[in-house]
Amino acid sequence: MSNQVPVENIERPLSLEHEFILLTKRYIKRNPLPMLLMLSFIAALAYNYVSHALVWSWYLLACVVLLFRVFVIYQLPDYRNLTDKQKINIIVVLNAANGVMMFCSLYFFFKMPPLESVFQALIIYNLAAGVTNQNVGYKKAYLPYVFLTAVPMTIALVLYPAAPEEQWKYYMLGVLGTFFVIIMVTMGTDAFRLFKGSIDLRTRYADANEQLQQALADSESSNAAKTRFLASASHDLRQPVHALSLFSAALQSRTMDQKTGEIVQSMDRSLQALNKQLEALLDISKLDAGVVKPDLQTFNAVNVLQRQFEQYTPIAANKGIALELSAAKSAIVHTDPGLLEQIINNLIGNALKYTKQGSVAITMRDDDGQLTIVIEDSGIGIAPSELDNIFEEFYQVNNPHRDRSEGLGLGLSIVRRLTRLLGINMRLESVLDKGTTVTLSLPLEKQVKQHKPDEHKADISFNNITVVIVDDEEEVLLASETYLTAIGCRALLARDETEAVDHAREHNLDLVITDLRLRDNKNGIKLIHALREIHADLPAIIISGDTAPDRLKEASAAKAIFLHKPIDANKLRLAMANALRG
Repeated sequence: MSNQVPVENIERPLSLEHEFILLTKRYIKRNPLPMLLMLSFIAALAYNYVSHALVWSWYLLACVVLLFRVFVIYQLPDYRNLTDKQKINIIVVLNAANGVMMFCSLYFFFKMPPLESVFQALIIYNLAAGVTNQNVGYKKAYLPYVFLTAVPMTIALVLYPAAPEEQWKYYMLGVLGTFFVIIMVTMGTDAFRLFKGSIDLRTRYADANEQLQQALADSESSNAAKTRFLASASHDLRQPVHALSLFSAALQSRTMDQKTGEIVQSMDRSLQALNKQLEALLDISKLDAGVVKPDLQTFNAVNVLQRQFEQYTPIAANKGIALELSAAKSAIVHTDPGLLEQIINNLIGNALKYTKQGSVAITMRDDDGQLTIVIEDSGIGIAPSELDNIFEEFYQVNNPHRDRSEGLGLGLSIVRRLTRLLGINMRLESVLDKGTTVTLSLPLEKQVKQHKPDEHKADISFNNITVVIVDDEEEVLLASETYLTAIGCRALLARDETEAVDHAREHNLDLVITDLRLRDNKNGIKLIHALREIHADLPAIIISGDTAPDRLKEASAAKAIFLHKPIDANKLRLAMANALRG
């Protein structure tokens, strides 16, 4: 079953150096314009105090270095022939080259008046802070720039040839510059620590994500293996049980003494119990395969509840348990009536199974436009530690010895799948030794939409009906022939497609009943098509013990009635009648 939450694919950081290169590329896109403006401002400040040729030479060379640095760093992650270490060395060299150009601008600092010089100092400190931030405090990348710009700028402030009465101001600016550099390096260190921590966190997140994906893959694989096992085991068990069911039906159609009749009835009850367990396996397999499609209808849910109440009343009476029903006359819902009835059937059956004395109360009420169905028992209850397990396959409370009479432990697993399929909210509360309460909730509708009633009834005569039975199991062929002959049919047996086609050429067939899987990798669907080339529109029934998801999906497309082994006589007669009616 695949009800798992999709897992986001988290990209794992390759290394701290690689992530730094990618981050530098992202930041460098924001870099050129502000730096070009600051270079232009410094050139403008110096233009009236320094040789124009020198200013232009410095300005053009600084712009070329800046743009070359931007271009190379932006392309750097795509250089596949370089290692990350080599790429970082390139970033360091480019940052240093940019720093050299700013260092050269200090010549202008000593040529300009105090106001312009202070402006230049502010620009250089600002650029140093920007480079530190751009390189997220990666010391190898930003420190060369700081030592070529901010540190010399601080020294230059102290050495600036100001008037004696103004000199102390430049000393103070030098001290402030020193503090600025220290604070900038400290903040760079903190920024790098955060950057490194984010990389470590992403790495751990990616590890956890991979482990989760592996766990989900293992779960999917386990579920797939379980489904294949159930399908295979179910098929192998259904073959002999199907044959036994037909033999039992044939026996019951014969006249026998009382003692023999009792034995046959006991055998039939055992077969029905086994059939019920196999049906549970089939239900799980079909739900896991995703081939169960709800037949949504608008109907009165009270009728469903009343049928289940009447079905379980004698069972409860035999156990000395009071089965109580409290429901309104009408509760209109829009869902699948058959699947809803299966849910309620399983829940009531489960409540009676685990209630030794007391009562099982069924209540249906309207809660502000929601239909609430409550099934409350006074049974053994469930320990808190087991509440998470009771909806798992094959898990049973208080049945460690796997008593066959207690079933397979699939009932609540089926209930959980069906409620999810139908969008029904289910809540379970239980107190050990006090009992359990299960609450179902689904929207109420205002009116019933009329549906055509099912008129398929096995009220047709089978006398002299010619039926070809195709199966590679001798026991199934013999059992089918025995039963069909007992109800008046003419049975023709075929073990493979060749024998079936021979019968079709020699006889006027009324119906074909075939297994899905035949010898030599043939299947019943292809067989039906082959027979219909001889007898157009030949009614067909496919009977199979195969519950594998692919087989179920393939068979659902066949224009034939599809039944799962084992089937009882009534189901077979009904399917035959419906097939013959067309």
